Amino acid sequence: TGKTSTAFLILNNLIRDYNAICLMCTDLNVAQISNFIKDLRKIQDNPIIIFVDEVDDSISQEENAYLTFLDGEASFENVIFIGCTNYLEKIPARIKNRPSRIKYLYEINKFPTAVYKQYVETKVPSIAKKVLEEIVYKASENCFTIDQLKHLLIDHFIDNIPMDKSIKNIKGNE
Repeated sequence: TGKTSTAFLILNNLIRDYNAICLMCTDLNVAQISNFIKDLRKIQDNPIIIFVDEVDDSISQEENAYLTFLDGEASFENVIFIGCTNYLEKIPARIKNRPSRIKYLYEINKFPTAVYKQYVETKVPSIAKKVLEEIVYKASENCFTIDQLKHLLIDHFIDNIPMDKSIKNIKGNE
């Protein structure tokens, strides 16, 4: 859906703007994550960003550990937790609805046009402004995921499929 790509854009900005240390913790349990943070805190105090993709899987296996990690006795200062999921409904209410655990919760159904634009410009740096605007408009109107946008670019620029036909094919494959 593009959630991981979006998270990586956020992580890159946090590294650039705040000298943050980002830990990819998708396959780690809470104890392992905590040990990494403890070891890092021994040598520096930069902001630490914990990223867990498919966080619903992790939380379902260690719900109680996450409760204390996010705002209980096992929590840490100057740490930001970023989790991504396609199944927001699988995150227990006692985690997602408590502001001390999850301060900001965003459900993204459609990306801002700036995200589409940045992605296209990254993948097709020499794109004409008019074509860029058309792709961004159509991606936004169709609520494309990043993966769908990627397929549109491949269809249009590599396979020479007209944009409207490509969109119809992409939407038909859902």
